[in-house]
Amino acid sequence: MKSPLRQWIRASLGLVVALLGATRAEAHVIASGMGSFYDGIGHFFLSPDDVLAVLALILLAGMRGSAASTRLLFTLPVAWAGAGVIGLLTTAPALSGQIPSACSILLLGLLVASDLPLATWIVMALALIAGGLHGYFNGQAMREAGVNPALIQLAGVGFTLFVLVLHLTDWIQKARRPWMRIVLRVMGSWLGAAGLLLLGWSLRTRGG
Repeated sequence: MKSPLRQWIRASLGLVVALLGATRAEAHVIASGMGSFYDGIGHFFLSPDDVLAVLALILLAGMRGSAASTRLLFTLPVAWAGAGVIGLLTTAPALSGQIPSACSILLLGLLVASDLPLATWIVMALALIAGGLHGYFNGQAMREAGVNPALIQLAGVGFTLFVLVLHLTDWIQKARRPWMRIVLRVMGSWLGAAGLLLLGWSLRTRGG
């Protein structure tokens, strides 16, 4: 009979592999046919680097307790959507966010794996930086949809982030058994490894 620890480790590995195998939706917004709000939700879930970064932030905040989790609930969606609006409305040429995104996943994953007793304000600062970074590139990618539809898409992303943080941090805070904490740290290590792989792939692609 398989131990719960091994089952959770395999589940975390499966999640990372599935996300890495997904198609990167960096420059195009997927049309769901259900409206701009759902297009935004679809864009988020089809962007592996965004999903991995958010998962790492949720793990980090959840492991630090209720104060960090509650503040992340509002900080991350606001930072993401606010930076997304800036990326949407700026006239600067669209930039590739692959390398910065990979670096954010790598850093956040390592922090989760190390389980350092970070203060709540540090976790929120990381959420502002990572959320702003990913949100900005989201906004740039959504330009092609037009301003009004893109704003609705960003609202869809913000709603998705709120729901994910609300439910997953609550679950993480309930993981009080020692082996559960180990699983969370293992997930962090694999998120860090995924960030490193994405960084290497981005550098290799750019160099080629």
